[in-house]
Amino acid sequence: MSGGFIRVFQSWGTIRDPDKVKSWVLKITANLCKDQFRTQARQNHLDTSENLLVQIPGPQDTSQEVIRREQDRLLMEAVLALDVILRETVMLYFYEELNTKEIASILNISPITVRVRLYRARKILKRWLEKRGLYNEIIR
Repeated sequence: MSGGFIRVFQSWGTIRDPDKVKSWVLKITANLCKDQFRTQARQNHLDTSENLLVQIPGPQDTSQEVIRREQDRLLMEAVLALDVILRETVMLYFYEELNTKEIASILNISPITVRVRLYRARKILKRWLEKRGLYNEIIR
């Protein structure tokens, strides 16, 4: 994360449109994340199970909270199983809550391509969850 801030400050003079600072910063951050992911993949030390946040339920947690947390974990596991191109689109849309135009700007693709990637990712996620008997439990 701090590398992203350093890169933003180093590149501050290169911004062309001051009205698009948010997209510009997110693009820099996304590129740094991609670089980091590629480095880890090349070293073959990427273990997605270690990247998943596992929370141990406490005594005050209700069974519904425990179930919701487990469903969130399983959904994240499904997202992490997506191809990188689809995963980054899903993460930006659902987790960073960016719209298709913002994502298109960050990824240097058209908004239509963003929507196609989201459609494909949803289909793959649905199949992944159905195959494990989880679709009706997680998606309501």
